[in-house]
Amino acid sequence: MIKFMPIRYWKNISLALFITGLTFTLVGTFCIKGNLVVHWSDEGVPNNFAGKWVLWALVLLSAISMLTYNSFTKEKAYSAGFGGPVSPEMAGALSAGLTGIFSFVAVTLVVYSFYSEIVVPIIGTVLIIAMLIVFPLIAYFRNRGNRDK
Repeated sequence: MIKFMPIRYWKNISLALFITGLTFTLVGTFCIKGNLVVHWSDEGVPNNFAGKWVLWALVLLSAISMLTYNSFTKEKAYSAGFGGPVSPEMAGALSAGLTGIFSFVAVTLVVYSFYSEIVVPIIGTVLIIAMLIVFPLIAYFRNRGNRDK
């Protein structure tokens, strides 16, 4: 059965990230003329382009990512040597992080279409990496705080 995560904190973060990605996808679909830059060379020169359908694929992946909570908490999903399922708090953080990855990529592509500076994809990448570090840390401290109570 498909269910949203039961932890309200992570559900709200996931929904906010999804809505942000959806908003930028709508802006990109209706306001950008031509194709999107999806790859840059080492010197920061755009060298690969794609249609606006990429934004909708990212929104779809973001929506699907909001439903990954149950997969992270199942015992059988980790029988390949990962050491067992993660805590519900960490599963919420990982699910929200996955949702955020796809949303931030869409935001980065759209913002670069309006403001074509190499700093845009750099900032987008830094934000994605920071989110993937901060979300599990927040989950760890929230889980630790819940154990202490």
